[in-house]
Amino acid sequence: MQRSGVEITCEICGRNVSSPSYYRVDGRKMILCKVCAKRGGFQKVKTKQRKKEVPRSTSSQMKTKSQKVTKKRRHRRYTQERKHPVRNVGKKIRAARLHANLTKKELARTIKEKVSYLSKIEKGEMTPSMDVIAKIEGHLGINLTETPKAEVSKTSWGKEEELTVGDVVQIRGKKKENQQ
Repeated sequence: MQRSGVEITCEICGRNVSSPSYYRVDGRKMILCKVCAKRGGFQKVKTKQRKKEVPRSTSSQMKTKSQKVTKKRRHRRYTQERKHPVRNVGKKIRAARLHANLTKKELARTIKEKVSYLSKIEKGEMTPSMDVIAKIEGHLGINLTETPKAEVSKTSWGKEEELTVGDVVQIRGKKKENQQ
């Protein structure tokens, strides 16, 4: 089954799923194929039917400024979560700071952070938050974030696809089959 051009696959084995079925796996709601659902004996989750929207009056249709800002913030937070710091972020910050002829104290003052915090970041003792990385990137003009790429591997039946939970975790049913 496809939803808006995206194939739905089993989150354990990676098979295409014609109609998505949601199951509770270790407290998390996941889409599973019938084979994995039977093998694991997982609890099926009931999905709620969407209610038809009732037309609202014109006064309730007007959005306040705070509602619009909240939506923008949610989107910004989502895009920040997809990025993560590059390797050796401390060394890159130190090199860029020295190239700009700035002391730790001057850089800390301009980005409004403590000197000790900046020192720990440069030594590699701490990883900076995404907010601090954004401040440093803006001030020093360097890129300290990268978007993670999905890992592609060969699945158990030979296709090259993205990794699934079943590729990483050893499933109880498979373990029993291998022992016999």
